[in-house]
Amino acid sequence: MGRARLDLVFTSSSFEIGQDDDDSPYYEDQYLVTGLSYNAATSQVIFTDTSGNATVCANVTTETGFFGNKKTVVTVTGACSIGLSKETQVSDDGFNQTTTTDTAILFNVK
Repeated sequence: MGRARLDLVFTSSSFEIGQDDDDSPYYEDQYLVTGLSYNAATSQVIFTDTSGNATVCANVTTETGFFGNKKTVVTVTGACSIGLSKETQVSDDGFNQTTTTDTAILFNVK
């Protein structure tokens, strides 16, 4: 089995992304999820938990367009989902207390 990564695209005009060279509200990044893999024999993205239980998260097909160009189509099964959660953390260095809010990416399997 091969590796699979989540390619997430964030778009919003209401939060800072942290890109110094780009003011657009668009950010794309890839995330590695432990247990997520691609099975080329079955064309499926599969999540396997630490107990060995496998869940099919997506099916992958290749379509040919009108001009012969090929594109990969990923169809989610609904068994896996991605969510965002805001987490507030307070740190204290002995002199100052600082509060930061971070966004956590949650990968859920039903």
